[in-house]
Amino acid sequence: MTAARSSPAFHPSIGLPGQAVTYVPNDISAWHHSRGAAHSSDAVEPGTDRQALGIREEPITSVDSGSSIYITVTVPPASIHSIFAHRQWRAGMILADLIYSSSTRESGDDEMYAKPGLLDVSGKHVLELGAGTALPGIVAARTEARAQQVVISDYDEEALIMRLKANVKANVPPAPAGSRSHVTATGHIWGQDVSELLDLIPEPYRLQEALYAAKFPQQLRFTTILLADCLWDSLSHTALLRTITRTLERSAHARVYVVSGLHTGRETLVSFIRRARREGIVLKKWLDIEEEQLAGEEAPAPQEKDQTRRARLVRSNDPDDADAGEEGWEAYLLEVQLALDEEDHGEGGDTPSTSQEAGSTSDSTVPALLAVGSRIDPLVTRPFSSVERPEERKEIGGVQPRNRWITLWSLGWSSSALDG
Repeated sequence: MTAARSSPAFHPSIGLPGQAVTYVPNDISAWHHSRGAAHSSDAVEPGTDRQALGIREEPITSVDSGSSIYITVTVPPASIHSIFAHRQWRAGMILADLIYSSSTRESGDDEMYAKPGLLDVSGKHVLELGAGTALPGIVAARTEARAQQVVISDYDEEALIMRLKANVKANVPPAPAGSRSHVTATGHIWGQDVSELLDLIPEPYRLQEALYAAKFPQQLRFTTILLADCLWDSLSHTALLRTITRTLERSAHARVYVVSGLHTGRETLVSFIRRARREGIVLKKWLDIEEEQLAGEEAPAPQEKDQTRRARLVRSNDPDDADAGEEGWEAYLLEVQLALDEEDHGEGGDTPSTSQEAGSTSDSTVPALLAVGSRIDPLVTRPFSSVERPEERKEIGGVQPRNRWITLWSLGWSSSALDG
């Protein structure tokens, strides 16, 4: 593991209310060199010379359609400033990358083969809570191995939900005439009645499924819940967990996938994890970092390691699917440094053609952003710490160093909760 570099001012989100953000997926499961300051930016103004920044111009291809994927969303208005839905959070883009990485393919010796999925939503009923721009849910609906049903939700406020629905409509092809769309955007206030969310899950249409559902009605819930930077307010944890426990399918394979920046605060994350445990929801092993081994070569000097080594995210090999215990649970969280930026905001320029269509409902007076390139640095990782590190107690240029780090983890029902 590599120590963190000194970092410039950095914000865990990009965009402004009404601003269009064109997101290009990044395959996190592919090998990555550590980026360093001279590499590509995560959010650059369209029209910037991205090749000069080290950004590859090769297309991102959807295997099922053969078309390049550009998803343009518009940042919601700050109609309720305190819920912070009026930004595109980096956690949402990383969660979208994790979903996208499960559907990409590599060339084998004789054929195309699927990579092991990091966050496989294929055939699953997916619920995104606190969706903001809806980016992870849209990607779950757009990938080749797409979810069977995606429900994208955020706080039930008119302006916010109008933007949520507009983003979905702009980026998800409409369902054929006479059929029901597999993607729905809706309002939901955490902790309140979840029946409207559950009603959006398609009813079983095979006799065997109908009989199973009659015997185990609690199974008609979501198999996957997505959370991107939803934990910053500890006062909302009880309500959020009430929604999760009432919507997550009671099965061993049901999962809540969490991407949460450390700007949230370590104490706040730990508080949520402990509160979830009391509700029967515990940490489950999910991701690890795999670092490339260079056989037959001497280990590089520390200052050369980033240039000679590559790393990637891989799904953890945990055949027992064990619950995290009271001790050692920190190992179930992966703490990764966010990739360095050149600049978060620009001053005009053209967007890809799909961006112009999808961004037509955005505020045209606000320059669009293009979010492309690596968003995490898999060679810069460290064990999760439940207490603040010394350097995190100081502000550097008004931004705490912990803003440069993000956590990736998953939750599921504990064995005792399922047995009960």
